[in-house]
Amino acid sequence: MDTATNNHDIDRRRTGRRFIVIFSICVAVIAALVATINLLAYRYMLRTDNQAIMQLLSGWGRTYKPILYDEVQPEIAVFGASWARDAFDPIETSRLLGRSVLNHGVSGGTRYETRRFVGLRRAYSLALGGWSVGANVKLISTIMARDRGVAKPDYLESYEHDGLTSRNLNPIRERIFPEHGQAVKSTREDVATDGPTFEQTELGIMIDGFCEKGIDVYAYFTPTHTRQQSCDLEAREERAALDFLRNKQRSCSTRIHYFHFAYPNAMTLEGVLSPVEASHYYRPDGHPRPTAGLAMAASMFGRP
Repeated sequence: MDTATNNHDIDRRRTGRRFIVIFSICVAVIAALVATINLLAYRYMLRTDNQAIMQLLSGWGRTYKPILYDEVQPEIAVFGASWARDAFDPIETSRLLGRSVLNHGVSGGTRYETRRFVGLRRAYSLALGGWSVGANVKLISTIMARDRGVAKPDYLESYEHDGLTSRNLNPIRERIFPEHGQAVKSTREDVATDGPTFEQTELGIMIDGFCEKGIDVYAYFTPTHTRQQSCDLEAREERAALDFLRNKQRSCSTRIHYFHFAYPNAMTLEGVLSPVEASHYYRPDGHPRPTAGLAMAASMFGRP
């Protein structure tokens, strides 16, 4: 009986060692796979011809854009949420302005998050960040789709078109250009009456940092199609932003520029003033396309 027990113990130890070996091999294989995917993605990130895909791809930027910022050291950096990310194709905007551009916009980006991006040196793991694998696989597959000749709107959401013919724009046209004697209609009934809602704390910290570093600031309101705009005839938010930036300029040695692109113009009235089959400037969900970003960049930097 002692011999049988000893043999059983030996078998258990062998099984345990075998499990540890197999488990260690599996961990090593998974780590090698994660590292391979992440390092391959990072190699793609540094290629100039892939910059537009990387910087316009949704759900990706928080992990690697801070690292890319430190690598590229751009002359112009765009910060903000998805509307900023979708608007500025870094390659096309750089070609227009003759300066290096990095699009640091991220989906759902907040002022606090932007301030953190601006102020901190980054130190992320490039190789073993398992949380990044899904995003990196998406990046690589998107680049492969481009290389196969897939149309840009089919692999980059930023370039999707908005179909204007599928919507009846007459109500918008009537609201903006009423008939004689007809009252102008508002798109909402609850126009804010509690004063400006422009939150200044995080923006103030961020602008102070730019001013200390000798960096010019270009602040702007993104062009929004009139069918999505609310109607505040007193433009309280825009005026509050103007007062805030004027006050900041008094203590800033560099220039603070302010642009408002959401007023009625050829871009925001697209499809209302003329029959247009597909929007040149907007995605179906209302986000601006890179064509809008080029128009904004040309205006802000005095380019044709």
